[in-house]
Amino acid sequence: ALDGVVLTLRRGATILGQVLDIGGEPVRGVVVELGRGRTDIETDADGRFEAHGLEARVHFLRARVSSGLELVQSLRLAEGETKQVVLRVPTEESVRMHGRVDSGAMHGCTGGVRALRARADEGDPVASSSGEIVEGEYELTLPGPGTYRVEASIGVASHHSNPLPSIFWQDTIEVPAAADFEHDLVIPLGLLSGRITSIDGEALEGVAVTSEPERHEAGRHGSAWSPSTDSEGRFELF
Repeated sequence: ALDGVVLTLRRGATILGQVLDIGGEPVRGVVVELGRGRTDIETDADGRFEAHGLEARVHFLRARVSSGLELVQSLRLAEGETKQVVLRVPTEESVRMHGRVDSGAMHGCTGGVRALRARADEGDPVASSSGEIVEGEYELTLPGPGTYRVEASIGVASHHSNPLPSIFWQDTIEVPAAADFEHDLVIPLGLLSGRITSIDGEALEGVAVTSEPERHEAGRHGSAWSPSTDSEGRFELF
């Protein structure tokens, strides 16, 4: 026996789901991601999937269908609750959004866009699509016209320090009702570098430097990375 030890048993929540195509037919073999270390689930012949023993919190489900479209659904689960969800491809005509993407050039730094995503600004479930950048060209398959948040993850490597984490950018774009929509993405990046010393002029190492994201024209945002000064007291902000 363990004196003074109290064990509290909690009832896990359950999700019962199904993935349907644009015609309402079940889609087999779609991988549904649950996130946060949970094992991904594959839909069966009826497009169904189940997840058991889930924590009582908000869960985000992602399922990518063969067209490249990614369906996203958020669910808030209570302890022991069972919820049913249907992830369905939107019935609107899809829009092919494409163009060039330019993350700019910064003195002494190299990098590029690692990931690009367009997410519907409204609607539940939220439909989004991930795209790959090939020689500066991108292509996204969107479920239809509307307002989208286009998000980019930008990898930056500096000649002055170790490789940096990705920084984040987003913009709000109105997508028209058209089968083909060409739109170039220009992602503004800047570099601020400096050195921090003591009052005696000695380099201060390990000092955290922080800046806040700023709203730019056309709804663009820059994301700050918070580095620490190196052995010479130097830092870089993007």
